[in-house]
Amino acid sequence: MPNVSILPTELWHAILKLACVDGGFTGRSLALASKFFHAQSLSPRFHSLAFSDLDKLEGFIAFLSTLTRGFKPRVEHLYLAVLEEPIMVVPMEFWTGTPLAERLAHNRNTVEREDEWNKRFITVATALFALAAPDLRTLTIADYSSARM
Repeated sequence: MPNVSILPTELWHAILKLACVDGGFTGRSLALASKFFHAQSLSPRFHSLAFSDLDKLEGFIAFLSTLTRGFKPRVEHLYLAVLEEPIMVVPMEFWTGTPLAERLAHNRNTVEREDEWNKRFITVATALFALAAPDLRTLTIADYSSARM
């Protein structure tokens, strides 16, 4: 097998960037092929990111903190659809047949959960935007909720 490391790093980055347009399967596979490809894939690996769940977004930020110090991924395209409010579906009978004190307690609990979710989102979104800002070309935020941004 010919020595693949004789090709310039810039060429490998361009190749890997093109390989990572299928949702990450090809790029992940190449990164697992050898230490050389793993090292070459670090920069273009996070070219396009999409998140639809706050837990996954938090996991990604935590994952980045485990990578080599000084490494900053180049995020050029970012899609967020994590703005769903943590609403618990309550049957209509609850509102008509439940004592007022219990309904008020439920409302307080719901507000507390929403506040906690908002704090988590703001923390992780701030970290993500700070990371992506230098290279970001497109940002899409799909707001499927009634939450105000």
